[in-house]
Amino acid sequence: MDLNVKVTKLKDISTITRDYRKVRSNPKFLLNQLMKTNWESLKDMTNVEDMEQFWTSELNKCLDITAPWKKRKKKKKKFRLPMEVQSEIEKQKELQKKHLNNVKNGKPDAEIERIFKKQRNYTNSLIKKAVREKAGRNISKESTVKQIWDGINDIIKPERNAKNFLKIETKEGIIEDPLQVAEEFNTFFKEKIEKLEANINKNPNIDPLSELKKKMKHSNLKFSLRTVKEKEVLKILNALKGKKSYGLDGIISEILKIGAEVLAIPLTWIINASITTGKFPEDWKISKIIPLFKKGNRRTTKNYRPVALLSVAGMILEKVVAMQIEEFFESNDLFGSFQFGFRRGKSTVSELLTLFDILLDAKQDKKEILLIMYDLSSAFDLADHKILIAKLKVYGFDSKALKWVESYLENRKQFVTVAGEMSKTININTGVPQGSRLSPLLFICLMADLDLWTRDSLITNFADDTQSVIVKNEKAEAVEIAKNEANSVIGFFENNNFVNNADKAAILYNSGGKGDSITIEGIGGEKITSTDSEKLLGLHINSSFEWNTHIEKLVIELKKRMGLLKRIKQRVPKEKLIIIAEAIFKSKIRYGIAAYLIPIFEREEVKTGKLSPHAKELQVVQNSMVRVIQGLKRANHVNMKKERDKLKMLSVNQMAVYHTVMEAYNITNKNASDQLQKKLNIHEGKHSERSAANNELYVPEKPRKKCTGFSYIGPKLYNMIPKNIKEAKTTDDFKTKLKGWIWKNIH
Repeated sequence: MDLNVKVTKLKDISTITRDYRKVRSNPKFLLNQLMKTNWESLKDMTNVEDMEQFWTSELNKCLDITAPWKKRKKKKKKFRLPMEVQSEIEKQKELQKKHLNNVKNGKPDAEIERIFKKQRNYTNSLIKKAVREKAGRNISKESTVKQIWDGINDIIKPERNAKNFLKIETKEGIIEDPLQVAEEFNTFFKEKIEKLEANINKNPNIDPLSELKKKMKHSNLKFSLRTVKEKEVLKILNALKGKKSYGLDGIISEILKIGAEVLAIPLTWIINASITTGKFPEDWKISKIIPLFKKGNRRTTKNYRPVALLSVAGMILEKVVAMQIEEFFESNDLFGSFQFGFRRGKSTVSELLTLFDILLDAKQDKKEILLIMYDLSSAFDLADHKILIAKLKVYGFDSKALKWVESYLENRKQFVTVAGEMSKTININTGVPQGSRLSPLLFICLMADLDLWTRDSLITNFADDTQSVIVKNEKAEAVEIAKNEANSVIGFFENNNFVNNADKAAILYNSGGKGDSITIEGIGGEKITSTDSEKLLGLHINSSFEWNTHIEKLVIELKKRMGLLKRIKQRVPKEKLIIIAEAIFKSKIRYGIAAYLIPIFEREEVKTGKLSPHAKELQVVQNSMVRVIQGLKRANHVNMKKERDKLKMLSVNQMAVYHTVMEAYNITNKNASDQLQKKLNIHEGKHSERSAANNELYVPEKPRKKCTGFSYIGPKLYNMIPKNIKEAKTTDDFKTKLKGWIWKNIH
């Protein structure tokens, strides 16, 4: 550490924010002020634009009184090193001075240089130790979880307190003025989409609606937007999370939640006026864009993605409409069974379980299997308005509903904000805004007819990630069909104005039950060679359809997180350390465990306690984490089950059992997977009536060991749990009773 290095002096960052302390300590202060406003004036207005402006203006007037704007300075945190460290720094400086003088005079002294370097290293270690100890002192038994996370980040990255302004590299050089940076991002985000759209290779002879029109030819479905009651809006307001972010109007969700009993009525009038006139307020279409860093070089604009902050009131209007559209699509089975993203009851895990059910069944039969993975570039930003409106019309939307959606999509604008500076506002003519309530739903409406364009493959999809599975007896046939099906999917993307990212396209090939390699030419004009492993929805999948790679990478990641726990354990109360471990350690194991881990649960297996190699590997790491929390060393020979019980912590095997049963519950009760629901609810043979009466699921014939997956383990485990648990009236009740049963019966 060179103590003479000149550090750029950071500017004090001034921000202007509202002071909500009085409102938070005394909500009636705000409510009384809101009640003084003549909201009845909205009833006399016919123009929804006037209504929105009145709402925004009057609400901000109330906030000017109850939560006035204040200028705050964010200064760099000052930190004085302990006297003993400062003393060692002085010693280092003296030795450095002697060494440099000797070098300057042409008489370098090796011994002086050795002593100087030794002192420098010692001083550096003291400085680092002092900084970390100082950073962690704010963590105590009284600390909230948020304060603990802030403390953790200070410990891991003490340099974040000296974070400089965002700098971006351009052709003209590096820019760091916040306004210039904001303009650069605004231009980049728009031009990126324009370039992608310009390179889409649409086939003018193909109508993107042709297959959907065939499907809906004899449909008499009709969808109309209906007005809502105040109690519906009040329910949405009360469910808001207290976030501090806000859109163009400067109003945070916390304020709408606090003032819900007063604001629900005028907001309902605005929402109903918007629905009846088919007009979405123009100001609520303006997105405040925050550049969010992804990965790579922080000075490169392409390594950031835009996140839109919109008016909270506008998002409540979106929510009202989204709930009605979702109900229409779900109740009429208009979404594809292959779609798992942005749908109630479905998740990435339910998609993984469905996909692996297909793959393991084919592996059991020793078929030729090709799994093709597609990835869309900036999918939300490329959503084509005309195609979307045309599809909604085919689905049965009436003219007023179409007019409202058109109004919502057209004339959208955005500006980028960096360090309090705002770029110019520009028009956005395509896409749906990321961060809105309605956009994800409109996106999956646009994608809902994808499966109509394929013939010989099975499709699964979550948001912009899509997979095709081809299963055949012969390799040549599988390859030929794979090319046709992949090109059909890519053609669907292109004709619906999406861009398939060829760089992220991948293939896994399994032949006769074993992972293999293959090269296929002509997929979207590219030659693609299969790989041994790919990451899909957060899990690493092998071509053998086993989980060796995932477990290996998971263990590495868990050990890194273990290091974090070790670094902070001396400054974090035990009860908080458990919370942190739950958040950063156990959550990593839990995700997808129903797919990647086979638990032991049979009576004989439980008695012997013999775990699978994968479960054993993870259990060793979890035990190490428990030792960190309990302050135990490896030399301390203790019963790890008892130590976990003290912390009320499930073992890895218990977690696998719990989440496997919960996925079976979600499939049978919440329709998490159409395919698996049909499979698990089959009852055959003489015991079918008794099985149905006991709420038992269908258990297929036991497959080969390496082909065993959820469709066998899930129902087997679910059938083991007592009837009173299965008959629990609520999901929370089911979870509580299930955990109690697992504690007593599974190790």
